[in-house]
Amino acid sequence: MLKRIRPPQLAAFCGRARSRASVGGASGWTKRDRSSGEFMAGKKPGSAKKAAKKFKGVRVEK
Repeated sequence: MLKRIRPPQLAAFCGRARSRASVGGASGWTKRDRSSGEFMAGKKPGSAKKAAKKFKGVRVEK
């Protein structure tokens, strides 16, 4: 039986960036639209000791 292989993600989402932000005293990630500057979504950590997961395929803001 053949396995289905998922193709890799080739490029980052265009026009979006992620940056670090503190969410309730813990470090999290926020996603931002680069053209309008509007914050789209945020990821907060599950607990105070664990870091939040990053957005996949979104470039890091400098």
